[in-house]
Amino acid sequence: MPFFTTSDVRVAGRPNTHPRVFREQSMYNHAARLQDHLLIIHGMQDDVVLFRDSIALIEQLMPMGKDFDSAIAPSAVHGWSQKDYYADPPPAVASVGPLPTPAA
Repeated sequence: MPFFTTSDVRVAGRPNTHPRVFREQSMYNHAARLQDHLLIIHGMQDDVVLFRDSIALIEQLMPMGKDFDSAIAPSAVHGWSQKDYYADPPPAVASVGPLPTPAA
């Protein structure tokens, strides 16, 4: 079962109770549609997205020949970092759309 956080549960329910929401929002289901360059930046202090999930996405993109770069930020958390030596993160340039709202 994929990793999910307290925020995921609050927004989307749980994978076993809302499988469609988790399936539709999985990065793995959208990778093949990637058309533009993707920059994956992973903060190693991120307690929301696991590093292994970023690596799994990278391993999926490589055989597809997708255009991407990746960078590791050793001290950054999920919401980036306040360290002076980290530049502001790039603005989001693409979206797969809003999260579906789970049925109550």
